[in-house]
Amino acid sequence: MEFAHFAHVPFDVSLCFHKLVEHQQALSPKSCAVIDENSSLTYSMLAEGAARLANTLHELVCPPIDSMIAIWMERCLGMVVAVLAVHHVKCGYVPISWLFPQNRRNYMLKNSGALA
Repeated sequence: MEFAHFAHVPFDVSLCFHKLVEHQQALSPKSCAVIDENSSLTYSMLAEGAARLANTLHELVCPPIDSMIAIWMERCLGMVVAVLAVHHVKCGYVPISWLFPQNRRNYMLKNSGALA
């Protein structure tokens, strides 16, 4: 097993997650941002995918700021894009797992007030 060495890099702690990604995209768009077992995304791919999904989310649901959006998918690069898109529209996310029993998923969706 190999481990990458990551140097400590200072960043503005007042920035939101999606703004940090956009900032890094501007600095090094072709650098690897996210890696899973089978593929990877550059900062440019991550930011552009999240922006597209955020626009679609805004067009379909037009969520008010601080709304909750359910993300129901397996852990993968797409989930990172989805989380970033939800942050981009200034909402929170509720991770829903396929492994949860149906009654648990129903409870989480109802209790969270998730819009999508």
